[in-house]
Amino acid sequence: MFSEYCTHAASMCFKLPDHVDTMEGALIEPLAVGMHGCELSNAKLGDSAIVLGCGCIGLVTIMTLKARGVSEIYAVDVMEKRLEKAKEVGATRIFNGKEEDIVEFARTLPGGGVDQVYECAGNRSTTLKSCKLIRRSGKVTLVGVSPEPHLELDVATLNAMEGTIYSVYRYRNLYPKAIAAVASGAIPVKKIVSHVYDFKDCIEAIDYSLNCKDAVIKSVIKMVE
Repeated sequence: MFSEYCTHAASMCFKLPDHVDTMEGALIEPLAVGMHGCELSNAKLGDSAIVLGCGCIGLVTIMTLKARGVSEIYAVDVMEKRLEKAKEVGATRIFNGKEEDIVEFARTLPGGGVDQVYECAGNRSTTLKSCKLIRRSGKVTLVGVSPEPHLELDVATLNAMEGTIYSVYRYRNLYPKAIAAVASGAIPVKKIVSHVYDFKDCIEAIDYSLNCKDAVIKSVIKMVE
């Protein structure tokens, strides 16, 4: 990691189109995670969605939903900078989880919830809430990775709503689609970048990203000048 040079099997590499720059190329990996969640749950035109957690993965999920024709997207986080970015990249409405109850809001929607819920925080609280946010036959997609091996899930509500749960582990053969989406302009993935560092400053970049989570959305390191 952060070596000046590395080798990789050609069969596992993908060529970027000439007009896609290396910063966009570096963001294909997280974009593919968001795309995988939306493909599994078959998010489509006319659906409504709630995205819990607006870090990098939550934001690429929002952008993917928008690109798939989902226009009613509600985003939840506790950090204002992330919420502002969620609004910028396509969220219809944003909610600060410290100040507003997304469950109460969901109950005011037609059917008492949304078609799609994406848990992108890997958080105990948001995971527990996820099943309370769907309307009947809704779908919950667990995208976030929790540091805890065991989390509570509201199975009683899931059963009552006849909901479906999907779990995501990274992505599945989606790099070509993700590259095509960026190349076409359908997903402006560079919008999620908040900080850019030179290669010589990578230690500073890691330290700041770890200790200033309220300020950082996505940091990238320039490998060449």
